[in-house]
This record gives sequence, structure tokens and C-alpha cells, in this order.
Amino acid sequence: MTRFEPSEIWLTEPASDLWMARRVLQRAAKACPCPVRVLPSYSDAVIAAKGLSRERQKRVLIVADRPEQWLRPERFPGLRDRANTFVVTTGKGCSYDCSYCYLQVRHDIACLTVYADVDDLARELAGAADAGALTPGSLLNAAEDGEPFATEWLTGIAEWLADQALRVQCVVELRTKSSLASSLDVSVSGQVIQGFSISSLAAAAAFEPRADPVLDRLTAAGECQEKGFMIALKLEPIIPLQGWRKSYRELLECAREMLDPHQVDHFSIGTLRFRHSLRERICENHGTGGSRLFEVGSEEVAPGRFSYPEELRIAIYEFVTSQLSRCFPSVPAYLSLETHSLCSWLGMTSGRFGAPRETAAWGASWPRRVASSLAPANMEV
Repeated sequence: MTRFEPSEIWLTEPASDLWMARRVLQRAAKACPCPVRVLPSYSDAVIAAKGLSRERQKRVLIVADRPEQWLRPERFPGLRDRANTFVVTTGKGCSYDCSYCYLQVRHDIACLTVYADVDDLARELAGAADAGALTPGSLLNAAEDGEPFATEWLTGIAEWLADQALRVQCVVELRTKSSLASSLDVSVSGQVIQGFSISSLAAAAAFEPRADPVLDRLTAAGECQEKGFMIALKLEPIIPLQGWRKSYRELLECAREMLDPHQVDHFSIGTLRFRHSLRERICENHGTGGSRLFEVGSEEVAPGRFSYPEELRIAIYEFVTSQLSRCFPSVPAYLSLETHSLCSWLGMTSGRFGAPRETAAWGASWPRRVASSLAPANMEV
């Protein structure tokens, strides 16, 4: 894996005195010196970035303060009988530029962003635990808005977040297409479910050209297991290119050979989901290569949301679940971003589009517990 190395770092003034910002600047100065530009606010950084080409934006790292609440209850937690599931956003963006990625329309710019005021996140976690919103075993989904390992070598945020989760007795789920995930320290293995997004080799070659090869991801997953980590495998989106049955059968057989099924927490399965805005952006950013994603047709599955025709989705799910039953019979699986009716018909748990799980935490707010700085003793390393 070639790690992300910025060609420019933009620092917002409110973040400039924070220990995480200093850590990023120190590590970057040692390994990949680059110009540092100071801007008044994140809004100013967004305005400046919009004046750059998309390719140049992808080489800029923004180090900023986070203006919003860090935690938000996950409205559609899907699998696992956990008391609560929360999304926690420690940054934005991804350097892989996969053709189908929803981040192309979720964020205004393609720059990677790191939020530096992580002490506020620690206080928010503690406050949520004190208020009873976070309960032992709650899950923190830390990969909703970007690739968590894109800047891990600069921030160490994954291990830091796992340490904070230990303090409030929660579990962090990360998700990546990076083989660098295997570099996580064994000391946090009990607090992390390390998710790996995997595709057929043909789909990865066509639509994930900047991500690590699939076999490298599976190798990293095995190395994580050797350190004691539970892993999750994310088969989403499944792209039905010609010969997809053979491709996904071989993929799962390869995973079975490389992994210990007793340390696989779950599989998630899904097909391409999109709005018209994402389809337009895919075709704009990736041309004819991106348009291959839509060759099999689509239908509306929820107001304004589209996916492949239901008959094709059923065929995909029935085939993939049959292969999972053969290769990983004891590992649970769920459908991600699917209709409640289709999930019910298949007898599987729904991740989204269905009715959200009731949770007392949804819409709740909580105080941030007052605490001293949680900066590591040695910020240089």
C-alpha cells in the first residue's frame, strides 16, 4: 500500500494550537515535507479548494476544527444486537477515488480532512456514557464519511479512538480498502472490529484502481486476526459484471482459505445504490468506465433512490448467501441499504431503507464531560 502523502496541508486557525494538528504537521515534516497554508476557517478552506481541479484537491490535506457534534446515533444500525450504534466522524474524504463511491456527492470537495479537536470527541463520548446514551457494548461506526486509514500514519486516530472506546466500554468498527489496517497495535484488538471492503477481482480492477488489491486486503485481514482482531467483510457494492457468479465464488473460496471464520464478526452484502445526482457525478468523474456500472439497468427502490432491478438483486443475494453458507456457515450476514420487503422475502436482516430500529438515543443530546487534555505523552511519535 502506498500511503497518502499530501502535496499541501491547509490548517485552519482554530485548529492550529491543538495537539492533533501539531502531531500531523510534525509527522508530515519528517516524512513528506510540503507547504502549509493557514486559513481562517474550514469554510474558507472549502472556498479555496473549489478553485482547484479535482485531481489537485485530492492531494490537499485540510486539518481543521470540527464545528458540529461528533456523535450521531445511527438510525439504521442493521446487524448485531447492540444497545446502540453511533456514527463518529473523525475526518472526511478518501484518496482511492473508486468509481461508485457516494462520497463524490456527499462532500463539496475532494480534499481529505482531518478534525484536530479530538479532545472534544473524548469529552462527548464520556458525556454520552454518563447520560446513558452510550451503554457497554455500543458500537461506534468510524468509517461513514471517509477512509479511516488514509491518514492514519499522520494522525494515529484509529488507535486513539479505540483507546477512548475502551474507557466507555464500546467497540469501534473501522472499514477500509487498505492493507495498512494490519499495522494497528495489538493492544486495541479487543475494542476494534476491522472491516474490509472486498469486490471480485474484475470489479476491483475496473472500479477501484487506486485501492489496494483485493488479495492484499485479505492478507491484511488475516494478519489482523493473528493479532486477535475480529474482522468484518463488506461485499458492497456487488457489481454484476460478466461472469460475476464465478468471480464471487472464487473470491469467497479464497477468503475461506485465508481467514479464520471464528474471527469473522459478520458479512454485509449490498448492490449499487444511488440517486440521480450520484449517477451524474460518476459519469462526469469517471467517463465511460463509470457508466459501466449502470449497463444492467435500474429501478427506483425508495423515493429518489435507485438500484439494480429487483430480479437481478434477488439473484445476486441468493447466490452470494448460498456461497457464504458453504464457505462461512457460522458467520452472520445482513443486507445493506435494501428494501424491507426484499429483506423479509429473503429472510435476512435489513441495514437500511426499512423501518429504523427504535432507540432511545435517536435524536438525543448529551453534555460533554469536562476533562483535561488527552494528548499522548509523546506527541512526536
